[in-house]
This record gives sequence, C-alpha cells and structure tokens, in this order.
Amino acid sequence: GGPLENAAVFPLSVAWVLVGLCVIHALRLIAGHVGKPSPVEGTPTTRFALVGVGAFVAFLLLLSTLGYYIAATLLLVTLMRLLGVGWVTSIPATVAMTVGVGFIFEGLLNVVLPLGLWKITLFG
Repeated sequence: GGPLENAAVFPLSVAWVLVGLCVIHALRLIAGHVGKPSPVEGTPTTRFALVGVGAFVAFLLLLSTLGYYIAATLLLVTLMRLLGVGWVTSIPATVAMTVGVGFIFEGLLNVVLPLGLWKITLFG
C-alpha cells in the first residue's frame, strides 16, 4: 500500500490486540472468573487520573483545530501543573519540549504535523 496505509499498520495492529484483550476480559467477567473486583471508591490519585485522561481526550479533539504546537503546549502545561510544577518552570519547559519534538518529526523525519486553523509550522 501507500505511505498512509503503511503508517497505519502498527497502530491498527495494537488496536486489534487491545480489542482482543477486552473481549477476553469481558468473557472472564461474564463467566465469573474474576477473583476480586476493583474497588469503586476513589483513591488519592483518582482526580489526577481523570484530569489526565480528560486532558489527553481534549488534546486529541483539538489537535486538528489548534494544530500540534498549540495543542501539545496546552496538554503539557496541564500535565505539568497536575504534577505540581510551577508556572514559571512549566511554560518554558513545555514550549521547549513541543518545539523539540516538532523539530524531530518535521525537520528530521519530514512528518507533517497537524497545522490547525492558523497553519502553524516551524520546520516544515
């Protein structure tokens, strides 16, 4: 196939393995072969996990609209703030990480990252 089909082989393979594991686990739940169910009550890390997953979902939903550079910066700032990093440290660090990853993918590997409405690209 073409480059898009070749690039999709690995994520598609991983997705099918995950679907298979989910089906196996669902069958184990239905059959009653799960020893002790997970606790329903929240733990100290529940808020962190929920906000982190929500940040990743928002990142994926906003990626085509905002573009990679803005969406990735917002995601990383959110995650760093969740981890307790201050604003003064998190903003320059996330900008450096976002630009660094952009350089690797756009500049060295010639991957086209999502540009967003403002068509922002640094190395393309």
